Amino acid sequence: MAKSPEINKEDSYIYIFLLLFAFITCYFNTLNSPLYFFNEWCDPHIYFSIGKGIFNGKVPYKDLFDHKGPLIYFIYGIGYLISNASLAGIYILQSCFWFVNLLFAYKIARLFLDKPYSFIIALLYSVLLHTRSESGGSADEFIAPAITVSFYYFLLYFQEGLDQKGSKKIMLIQGLTFAFTFLIKFSVCLFWIPPMIAILYQLIVEKKYPLIILYIKYFTLGFAALFLPFLIYFIINGAISDSIYAYFTFNSMYADTTFNVDVVLNIIARFYRMIKWYYIAFPLIILGVAILLLDNKYIKKWSYRIAILISFILIYLPVANSRDHHLYGYMILYFFAIVSLVYIFSLLNKYVKREKPIYTYLVYICAFIGILIFDIDYKGLFKSEPHAPFCKENCSFGQKNFADIINQEDNPTLLDLGLDKGIYTAANIVPSYLYFFHPAIREEKYPSIRKYQFKLVENSDPMFIVSALKEFPYLEANYDLISSYKEKEYPHAEIYLFKRKNHINETVNTTSE
Repeated sequence: MAKSPEINKEDSYIYIFLLLFAFITCYFNTLNSPLYFFNEWCDPHIYFSIGKGIFNGKVPYKDLFDHKGPLIYFIYGIGYLISNASLAGIYILQSCFWFVNLLFAYKIARLFLDKPYSFIIALLYSVLLHTRSESGGSADEFIAPAITVSFYYFLLYFQEGLDQKGSKKIMLIQGLTFAFTFLIKFSVCLFWIPPMIAILYQLIVEKKYPLIILYIKYFTLGFAALFLPFLIYFIINGAISDSIYAYFTFNSMYADTTFNVDVVLNIIARFYRMIKWYYIAFPLIILGVAILLLDNKYIKKWSYRIAILISFILIYLPVANSRDHHLYGYMILYFFAIVSLVYIFSLLNKYVKREKPIYTYLVYICAFIGILIFDIDYKGLFKSEPHAPFCKENCSFGQKNFADIINQEDNPTLLDLGLDKGIYTAANIVPSYLYFFHPAIREEKYPSIRKYQFKLVENSDPMFIVSALKEFPYLEANYDLISSYKEKEYPHAEIYLFKRKNHINETVNTTSE
């Protein structure tokens, strides 16, 4: 029976190393870090723009529209307080969250293995996550630590070695992690439902009725501790109806919930492609689920094992059936791979004799070989982007060029007719409009955004407009094209900067490639 190991001085050194490892690997593997000039991915900039707005008197959903949960905007708002004109503050927060991933991967492994192997597993878990982190800063990346922490405490509870005090702590933490996830991406909260139902079911079977009330109480307390401050915030700011509409109603329009034969075939095809393309990382997830289901070393009771299987299905299907099939969505599933790594290293521990300690060289061999082979499309430790500290020529980027033009004006206003391309970040502008960008939703499904933007352009309200299109109602009549740049990821796509006609005299055309 596995129990949570005691923490000693050696563990403290391991934790410090994991913290440093998190900061170092994030420095190389997220485009938000100071190593790189700019992260062109729209998602971090959307969150950052709204987070910036929060600390400048704006209210999410009411003043600035998007459809993610409010917590991600507050996280990015804290990043804005650290660095208000770049995503360097987000890099610091990412590294801290990444450390939580590593720490609890280590703690999960320590339930079954010794420290050296557990240490290596934590580093390999980092490698797995980085293969799916894309440019860095997705909502799923911030959810991953919450679900890893939750999984650890579920395993701890399922081992049946806890007293009532320990169980209350676990239920409190489960409530907190559930609330954390609910406030970022509520669909992932389905993970918690089967294990919690299984726990309550087992208590009923064992006729431990007082514990049912106790567990519900502490889970609710954990949830309320994080949820209530947000509820009070939106009540005070008169934005309850706006938040419900944006987070739930809009998402129901945004998501495709159709389920038919074509959907099933699509899920099967994507499952096959994931196995084929990510032939190490993705199978480790599936193997981890199978081990949890079939091997009672990890979870003893069948009710708990079936619950974990159902949890996997509930969070896997929305990712596999998502409209755009963004691969960073799989990050929330990689905690299952920890179990596979534990199983593999358990076999090594059983059949391969070794001398302690095995740190130093073996750790680095595993980590860096893993970086090279876990994802066939992975480009190694450095992203294929220009590195800011070492750049000597062609060191500029389009967003900065636009920002230099925009910041020549006093109190400039800006509207992006597409996804937020980072101009608000580069120019350190707080968005002025509710629909300050256009989310990736078809216009026929939600025409209100485009109608709102049509009106702004017709009235020549924004001083500057950013667009990937030259043709837009009233744009040519009221604005002049003053600059452009080509996106690095899509060189055929050009981004244009327009300025209101009555301000054109002050600006010099600075087109960049």
